[in-house]
Amino acid sequence: MKFFEINGPFFKIGTELADLMILTLYWLIGCLPIITIGNSTAALFYVYGKKMRNEDVYITKDFIKSYKNNFKQSIPITILLLVLWTSAFLYTIMRPMGFDVWGIMFAGLSIFFVFEVSIVSIYVFALLSRYYMSIKSTFVTAFLLANKHILTSIMLLIIFATVVFFALLMPIIFIMSPALAVAMQTFFILRVFNKNMPNVQEDEPEVEIYEELEQKEVAPTEDKDFLKYI
Repeated sequence: MKFFEINGPFFKIGTELADLMILTLYWLIGCLPIITIGNSTAALFYVYGKKMRNEDVYITKDFIKSYKNNFKQSIPITILLLVLWTSAFLYTIMRPMGFDVWGIMFAGLSIFFVFEVSIVSIYVFALLSRYYMSIKSTFVTAFLLANKHILTSIMLLIIFATVVFFALLMPIIFIMSPALAVAMQTFFILRVFNKNMPNVQEDEPEVEIYEELEQKEVAPTEDKDFLKYI
């Protein structure tokens, strides 16, 4: 039966499941110092970015490559995100309780803050995995992309929440849930990258995304406001 042939669906599905479990193990090992969780997540995005682009992928080699290349820059980025998440948590638990005007207003601000930190975090790791950017450029670009493509950003959060829900419901799923969430999110994120930064080269050294976007098919007399290209 073709279903059980070496190139058939059975072996392809089995290979993908094995990759999910192996990459989740790598991710867990890479996260052990805590402050490297961003680097480990970026490495997952790197591997699945190559998979989605139908490039040759060697999951161990590519994961380690991304982990090593982004190690120094990922530490301050992760620390900044941890500060943002801590602020969001404290802002949420310290808000006034009740249904008066102030209580409702602070509840709305808390939800908005948590939402923004969540979507920006996802794009930050995805950008880190693929592009050479300064820390400032990474956060600014992540914020702009996340809010321009707000429906995609909501979908990314739904994917994350769904995977976490089923992992809690059936703990066995946790052996592949981090890699599974990133794999599904990568499908949508690549569409955003391809639409907004189609000519920017991956991991191009010493060139900022801002510079590439400003040089992209812009007449000398046109406004080169960065917001036009995101």
